[in-house]
Amino acid sequence: MKKLLYILVAGACLGITSCDEERLDIKQKASSSTEDFYKTDEDAESILTSCYAQFFNKIIGADWGDGCGFGGPQGLLLNYSSDDVFSAGGDINDHFDQRQFDEFRYDAANGQLKALYQRYYSAIYNCNLIRANVAPDSQVKARVVAEATVLSAYLHMQLALVFNNPPMIPELITAEDYPSNAESQEVILDWCIKEIESVMGNLKERQGASDIAGCYTVTKGFAQFLLGKCAMFKGDYAAAEKYLKPLVESSNYALVPGERFRDLFHVEGDGCEEKIFELNIAYTPSNGDDWWENMRGGWMFNNVVNWRGDDMPRQPKIEAIGGWGGGAINDQFAIKMYNNEPDSYRRKATFLTPDEWLYDEELCGWPSDDKEDGTKMTLEEKKKDPLRGVSKSAGSFSRGIYIEIKKICTPSDKSPRNCSMANATIARLGEAYLLYAEACLKNGNTAEATKYVNKIQERAGAPVTAVTMQTIMDEKQYELWFEGCRFHDLVRWSKYDNLDIKAIFDKVTDNIPLLFDDYFVEGTEYTGKEHHLRAEIHHPLSAAKVQCGFVKGKHEYFPFPVDILALNPNLKQHANW
Repeated sequence: MKKLLYILVAGACLGITSCDEERLDIKQKASSSTEDFYKTDEDAESILTSCYAQFFNKIIGADWGDGCGFGGPQGLLLNYSSDDVFSAGGDINDHFDQRQFDEFRYDAANGQLKALYQRYYSAIYNCNLIRANVAPDSQVKARVVAEATVLSAYLHMQLALVFNNPPMIPELITAEDYPSNAESQEVILDWCIKEIESVMGNLKERQGASDIAGCYTVTKGFAQFLLGKCAMFKGDYAAAEKYLKPLVESSNYALVPGERFRDLFHVEGDGCEEKIFELNIAYTPSNGDDWWENMRGGWMFNNVVNWRGDDMPRQPKIEAIGGWGGGAINDQFAIKMYNNEPDSYRRKATFLTPDEWLYDEELCGWPSDDKEDGTKMTLEEKKKDPLRGVSKSAGSFSRGIYIEIKKICTPSDKSPRNCSMANATIARLGEAYLLYAEACLKNGNTAEATKYVNKIQERAGAPVTAVTMQTIMDEKQYELWFEGCRFHDLVRWSKYDNLDIKAIFDKVTDNIPLLFDDYFVEGTEYTGKEHHLRAEIHHPLSAAKVQCGFVKGKHEYFPFPVDILALNPNLKQHANW
C-alpha cells in the first residue's frame, strides 16, 4: 500500500507541474542569446578569448575534419613552396598532398589547399563576431574590438599574399551571401592598413622587453609590424619605413643575443624580448583528453618535421621525438649559408654539418656516446659506432648531407604527451629589422638600412658587410629559413625587383637527393669502418614523366579550391588555372 501511495503522489505532482506552462519557460543554463551577450566588459573579454583560441587552432592546429591532421597548413605549404626546403619524408608519394607544393604539381583540388583557405575564413568569422556585436563604448570593449580587427587584418593579409585577390569579408555574412573576388591584392592590403590605423589608439603596448604576456596578445607593436609588412607588399616603401620605425626603435623589444638565437624556436625563447606576437601553447594535463591535447600541442607537426626515425639505428639525444623526416634543408642553400658564416650562432641553430650531426655531443649527441663503464666514446670509437648515422641502405629520401635542426622538437620542448610546447611565432623583431632595412634602402636611406642589417649580422655571428638589395635578400633567407617568409618574398621581389623567380626554382625542382651513410652501404671503402655521409641527386619526376616545376604567371599564387568555386558562383579562378 505504501508503494502505491508513493506512485499516486508522484503522479499528482507531475500532473500539477505539467499543467503550468510557465514552469516550462526556464532559461537554459550556460547559454545566452545574442541580444543578451556582448554587453559587458566581461562578455567582451570572454568572446575575445574564444577568438584567440580559434585563431590558434586555425593557424597551427591539427584537425582531421578538414584533412589537415598533419598540422596547420600555413606552416607547411608556405615553407614547402620555398626553394630552400624539401618536403622529404619516406618516398616520392609520402605526404603527397603536401609535397606537391614543393614540386609545383598541385592543382585546385588539393585537400591541403582547401583546408588553408577555409581556415583563414573561419578565423575571420570569429573576428567578425566581435566586430559586429561588441560596441566599443568602454575602454575594455574598444580594446577587444581593436584586437579582433588586427587579427582580421593579419588573416586578410595572408589570404592576399597566398591567393592574390580572394574575397574580403569585413563583416558577418550568411550562407546566402556569395562574396566575389577583391579587385586586387593592393585593395586588400589598403583595407588592412586602414582598419589597423582606425583602432591603433585602442591597443595596449607591450610593457617592456621582459613583459612575457605582452607578446601573447595583439599589441601596438604587432599592429605596427602588420602595417609595415602590408606596405612592403604594396611596394609603398615610404609608408613601410614610417610604420616600422617606431617598432624597431621601441624599448619594448630587443634582439636576443647570438648565443640565444636557437632559443627563439624552442620553449626557452617563449615570450622573450624578440617576440612581437606568438601563439602560446600551454600544457594542460588536467583536461584528460590526450588526442585533442596532441592536436593543439603540435604532436603531428612534430612527426612531420622531425628526423625520420626509421632511417636511423637510434634516435639522437637532441631530438625528443622520432619523426617522418619532412622539412629537410636544401643542400644548395645550406652550402651557401655555410660559406657565408660557417661558425655562426645562426648557422648552428639552423642546420648541422655531417661531423656535427654524427659526433658533436653538444650540438646533437647520440645515446651510445655514454659507455656502460661511465666513460665517453672517443672520436675514433664514434666513427665506428653502428648505433648512429643513417642505417637505411637505400638512402634517406630527399635529404642532403646537411641536417636541419631549427624546428625539431628538443627534449626541453617535449610535453609528457610527446607534443612540442614551443610557441608558434607569428612576428619577431628579426623580421621587422629586415623589412625596415629594405624599406630604408629603397627610399635611399642607405645608412639606416646598413645599421639594421648589421645588427642582424652581428647578432648572428656572421660577417658584417655593406648593404645592397642582394645582401638583404640573402640575410632574410639566412635569418628566416622555415619561418614562412621566403616564398612570398620571392614573389614580391620578382614583382618589384625583377628577380627571375623561375630560374631560382628550376635549380632545385626535381633535383631530389638521397642521403647515404657509407658505413652501412655494402661495397664502399667506408663499409663497417667509418661513417661517411654522401648525397646522390635523383630526378624521379622527370624519369616518370610527371609534369612539375614553377610556371611564371601561374604559381606566384595558389589557385582557389575547386570545391569553393563550386559553392560560390561569384568567385572567379585565376586566369592560368
